[in-house]
Amino acid sequence: MSERSAAFTACFDRGLQQFRAGEYAEAHETWEVGWKTTTGGEKQLLQALIMWTTALHHVRRGNQVGADKLMAAALARLAAPEVPPAPYPLEPLREVLRASAAEVAAGRAHAPAWPT
Repeated sequence: MSERSAAFTACFDRGLQQFRAGEYAEAHETWEVGWKTTTGGEKQLLQALIMWTTALHHVRRGNQVGADKLMAAALARLAAPEVPPAPYPLEPLREVLRASAAEVAAGRAHAPAWPT
């Protein structure tokens, strides 16, 4: 496993704090800053998280088609082999995303819990 870049670590950690506080728009913005400054698998992981928070926003605003597309894209991006492990194993995050995708597909706004 390669070492995470400082840019990735800083934005991932801050975005995670915001996400856990239910501040999804803020987490999106934080992760987007990191996405612009990282490369490779780090960039892909952040992109998946950005897509997820955007999908949550879309379902709350009634844009079901956009929400479904973004959830599918987030899951696909997170499944990419070059995505580095987050500061913990990725499978729990994938499970949360799959459960969140089911809620989104049902048109339900929800507050997903970050895996522990």
